[in-house]
Amino acid sequence: MTRFLLTILLVLAPFSILTAAPRVAVSIAPVHSLVQGVMHGVASAELLLKSNRSPHSGSLPPSTVRSLLSADLVVWVGPPLEGSLVKALDALEPDRKISLLAAEGMELRQIRPASAVHEHGGHDQKDDERVQPGSQTNVDPHIWLSSTNASVIVNTVTQWLIENDLSNAPHYQRNAQALNKEIASWRAKAKAELAPLRDLKFMVFHDAYQYFEQDFGLTTSASVTIDPEKTPGAKHLRELRHRLQADAVSCIFTEPQFSSDAVNILVEDTDVRIGVLDPLGVAIVPGREMWFRLMQDLVSEMVACLTNTG
Repeated sequence: MTRFLLTILLVLAPFSILTAAPRVAVSIAPVHSLVQGVMHGVASAELLLKSNRSPHSGSLPPSTVRSLLSADLVVWVGPPLEGSLVKALDALEPDRKISLLAAEGMELRQIRPASAVHEHGGHDQKDDERVQPGSQTNVDPHIWLSSTNASVIVNTVTQWLIENDLSNAPHYQRNAQALNKEIASWRAKAKAELAPLRDLKFMVFHDAYQYFEQDFGLTTSASVTIDPEKTPGAKHLRELRHRLQADAVSCIFTEPQFSSDAVNILVEDTDVRIGVLDPLGVAIVPGREMWFRLMQDLVSEMVACLTNTG
């Protein structure tokens, strides 16, 4: 009988872990990937917003609202990015949600005016353009595109999970250590790949990549649009056309979620190449490896377009 009971307990153990673990919901896929890395082998985090829809605005499906309200923890970036979640999250107690913009140790940057992107892009950006954690105004919310901030996300979520799920604390701690080691290893590899590009200038569709630039000393010449959901005006396009020549721009990067008509107009009768950068990973399957795939895709696309090897 003792052996029989022991067998039953061993069979049921994984299911008891899943039942006991907190229910965690995460706003966007890149952050969900890092959270899933921490929870690997214990439970699965739920993704609230698919990458093919804008997180900024719009109504939430009832199923998403139910998932959010029933979660023990909701991890999101903050109001500047996921405006569609603000109203629903107001109903949650403070200890059931983590806004990553307020996380301790998070390195934040100001949103750059379109005219200033080429002046302070990449490794030329000044320290006084940093923003204190917790700021909700004039902050660039694309924090997951920094490998340094990715580790802050991992550590912030790990701390909450350890404090609220002591029985699985060793799992979370081991996962976080492994994940941070993997992030550091990837960063070293990416730094070597991108080093030859440090003196090359490029344009992006919208200014979402300054955290990535800071990691690797890259320099954006300008952004095609300030608001990716609005078509740039003729005056701005004329200025960009002049900038293409003045900065010897060899590549402009579009994004798969938005029309590339403006970019096609800019490169007409030039040798400027067009690449594609995707800060949300629309075509990547969500999961633990998603963040690494997203970041490596950015590296590979930049190398291919800027060195004309694509």
